[in-house]
Amino acid sequence: MLLSVLWQRQLNYPLMYIAIFLLASVDPLTHPGFQSIIPELVANDYLVAANATIQTIENCISVVGPLLGGAIITLIGGYTGLLVDVGSFLAAALLLCWLPSQRIAERSHSSILGDLQTGFAYTIKQRVILSGSLMFFFTNFALNMFEANYMYYMIKQLGYLLFQTSIAMTIAGIGALLGGLLSTRLITNRKAGVVLTSSTMWAGGLTFLLLFSHNFIYIGLILASINVFGTLNVVTYFSLRQRTVPERLLGRVVAVTRMVSYAAIPLGSWVGGLILGRGYQMSVVIIAAGIIRFGAGFISRYTAMGHEV
Repeated sequence: MLLSVLWQRQLNYPLMYIAIFLLASVDPLTHPGFQSIIPELVANDYLVAANATIQTIENCISVVGPLLGGAIITLIGGYTGLLVDVGSFLAAALLLCWLPSQRIAERSHSSILGDLQTGFAYTIKQRVILSGSLMFFFTNFALNMFEANYMYYMIKQLGYLLFQTSIAMTIAGIGALLGGLLSTRLITNRKAGVVLTSSTMWAGGLTFLLLFSHNFIYIGLILASINVFGTLNVVTYFSLRQRTVPERLLGRVVAVTRMVSYAAIPLGSWVGGLILGRGYQMSVVIIAAGIIRFGAGFISRYTAMGHEV
């Protein structure tokens, strides 16, 4: 699709938006396969370390990628920058060729709808997986209530320059990177349920600090702290899911739980924007987000997932 954009020789915005939409649609297809192959390559004792390493790399790319992309576009232009982007996708596809080709077990052919039904049926029966997915639904809802509107808030209401706002977001990204580096040490030999619920409550509680901090450096540090606990959450849940779900069902369960938890992202962004659009201050959004995220962790402490070892 990016090649089609480049073929025009003149930037076609509708075509580029379609390409961006399709690229965003690919991730939900690749993520279940990627997550389900990890237990085939890594022993259970090393799942936390493997997921922590993967998350660290992803977080590092999330920080470096936008900076590198901006530098490339500044130096060689947007058109050539897209060409470099196409090359990166081709390189990633070639690297996938090195994955093991041996199949662990053959499964009968079924439709996409049938796979989803199987994934839903298993998830509903497994209270640990279901309660974790629902906790992430409310976590993502709360997170995106303020995160989707926070750059606007910093620039328009706090009066910061785009450069200062970018520094705050970069610091926040470093927090996510730090969370990945610390995950193995902090999660290993600890109960998964305690880590999941405690990190969610800590992230929700730290959100309230944004009410009292208007300096862009302090804002970045608070967001970084929130991201540390968010990364611990992700690594712990991924490892728990890989350890407890049978390999033959893992891809379908990952697809279902991801669909449930990610359904909150556009909803949370819309609700946050709606609150601000009605004339309320950002403080209302922050308070609501903090209460929802802390409450999700607190309630989950008393579910099957909260007692998971």
